[in-house]
Amino acid sequence: MDYVDDIAILNEDLISLELEISTVDAHNADSSDLHYVNILFSDSTRLYEPFNLKLYNEFGLSQIPVCIGTLPHRGKTKRFTLPVPPSLNRKLIDIAEVFIRKDGSDGWLAGSILLFANGHSIPLIGNSNVNQFLDNDNAVLMLRDWSTGSFCVAPATSARDPLPRSGYRVLGPVVGQVSDTSAVIIYRLDRAGYYRFRAFDTITNLQVHDETQKIEPTYRFNLTGLLPNRRYEFNLSYLRGGLEYLVPDGSGAFFTYPPEGSHGQFTFAFGSCVKSKKQIAQGSWTAIKALAESPSSSINPVRLFVHLGDTFYFYDHVTKDVPHNVESMHAAHVSMRRHLEFLDMAKVVPSCGIWDDHDFAGNDNDSKAINSDLRMQAVWTWLQYWGNQPISPKEIGKIGLTTRISYGLVDIYLLDSRFRRDKDRGIFFGNDIINKVLDTIDIRGAEDPRVVILGTGISWNHHAEDGEGYGQSIYDDERDRLYKELAIRMGRTINGLLFISGDTHINEIYHVDLGGGRMAPEFVSSPLTRNTGLRGPRDIRGERVASFSSKEKRGFATLTIDTSRYTRDNWTATMRYFQEATGDQYQSRSYTLSNGQFNPDPSLNIKL
Repeated sequence: MDYVDDIAILNEDLISLELEISTVDAHNADSSDLHYVNILFSDSTRLYEPFNLKLYNEFGLSQIPVCIGTLPHRGKTKRFTLPVPPSLNRKLIDIAEVFIRKDGSDGWLAGSILLFANGHSIPLIGNSNVNQFLDNDNAVLMLRDWSTGSFCVAPATSARDPLPRSGYRVLGPVVGQVSDTSAVIIYRLDRAGYYRFRAFDTITNLQVHDETQKIEPTYRFNLTGLLPNRRYEFNLSYLRGGLEYLVPDGSGAFFTYPPEGSHGQFTFAFGSCVKSKKQIAQGSWTAIKALAESPSSSINPVRLFVHLGDTFYFYDHVTKDVPHNVESMHAAHVSMRRHLEFLDMAKVVPSCGIWDDHDFAGNDNDSKAINSDLRMQAVWTWLQYWGNQPISPKEIGKIGLTTRISYGLVDIYLLDSRFRRDKDRGIFFGNDIINKVLDTIDIRGAEDPRVVILGTGISWNHHAEDGEGYGQSIYDDERDRLYKELAIRMGRTINGLLFISGDTHINEIYHVDLGGGRMAPEFVSSPLTRNTGLRGPRDIRGERVASFSSKEKRGFATLTIDTSRYTRDNWTATMRYFQEATGDQYQSRSYTLSNGQFNPDPSLNIKL
């Protein structure tokens, strides 16, 4: 949608205003609660004082001036005429923001919010893809405000009171997947319009990227042709009427990775399961950022965060239904992305992820829950909030979110275990995903065998206690084939194999039997925050070799791969578990490479 950008129109005197609101056609989308509106001018004064303007009147009550009417029902659109005092002596360009506040406890899923002025058919300001859920409970972080100024971080006041100007935050930047020569930067902006993105090499101070794009509400900036081992900074500006305004909190920085195939140390963090309803403040993000920017002398800086699914529980606790449209999918991602701690981390720590059931379509749901068209919409929506670069963009309809992330001699593969899963047919990943990953491993490891890390949202081991893991007997044929193929490649195109997973709300280590005398360690990290179903430590038996209570310890894990030695043997993998609240390390386990397999090294293991 276009917005007024003609300087002649922007310089018109403000005479009239109309507010157009639509709601999403989804369960729990409409509300009978009171809603309020206000207009903010560029000098920080408001149109309506001392209170916000009530958007509609309760039956039998009166308030002057007021817009008589009711909010649109789910999937509907409605316009409200806003009162404008005569001789206001304001121009259209003076309008800097429109915000909506709601009262009461009903949920409300806004679809679009557009402000029209002086009878012009083109909106002056707004967003045709708001797609945000507002409520007053902790399912969505006590959010009841929407503004073109983006995420409001002001303290809550009565809905009728003007919004305090203590701060706003755009939902970004989020640094996505980074390589030795490229990077992805993602933004979500509630003020739709044209924006200019620029990136700079901090060594030469040369501009390496300059791109202007229409954003409504998300965009992925893809940077290419970068230099390895280099720090880059970037910023974002809003363009209107020939002027350029730097976006507050729109700046960030990142380091590119070392050259492909180079030896060295690589540390990344990972975890899973974030339930906003259970915990609003999320210390894991702050701790991960600290490990990236100022780690202790014994730990390499974190260069990546991998989210292993259940990034939100929106479909389970808010809409209480599987997604039926793309608008609900956006609202679900926004509910997670509004964490200030996450945004502070992700503007400097590259972050990628893979979904599990709750962020795919709801608890225990897989490919059969939504039709193929909607599954593709789910993939494209995910990629607007997470900076994954799919392993094969041309085959995304077959492999979903399956991704490869590479650092030196380490390849991380995130396998999509929901997009093709069909339990009735014994399909977990499906042949398209498995074959693509195996073929890529062979091509990349033909000359220089790599450490291969396979990650997904669910457990890899043969224990099926949670009822969803890869160890269930229904998946025997597919799993046995994959593990056999991986075992054959160990010591050939794979120089060390590791698994990472989440979901189970407990931190554990398994030694997964691949057959043929081969083993691969699996590291489970879950949950990142307080959650339901927390567990005490479980018995050490079968493939399980360690189990740590999530009732007492929850947070995230890091994995350090050291390929510094130029021989194929004696590379190491060190696993560390960190407590979310304090960022303290409470467990460490190390493995040494021999003949293509990581084996536990008792001399390096530390129990804290």
